[in-house]
Amino acid sequence: MSLNSYQSVLSFWNAPSSALFPRATVAAALHHTVRWLAQQEARGCIPNRVRVGRLWLYRKEDVLRYWGISEVGVHHE
Repeated sequence: MSLNSYQSVLSFWNAPSSALFPRATVAAALHHTVRWLAQQEARGCIPNRVRVGRLWLYRKEDVLRYWGISEVGVHHE
């Protein structure tokens, strides 16, 4: 994993549950590729997204809920 990907993953897990993230960050946090997430989008197998300008962003809480991931042990300041 590159340093940039590692930082993306950390930013995802350390963010509050209402934070919004682009596809690349969500894919990295789920340990998948952007291509995999794009394929899930094409199949309609994705959590809710929010459109901000031309970008589609994912809310962290929606991602975690959709894929059944718990935030136990994640600390927010």
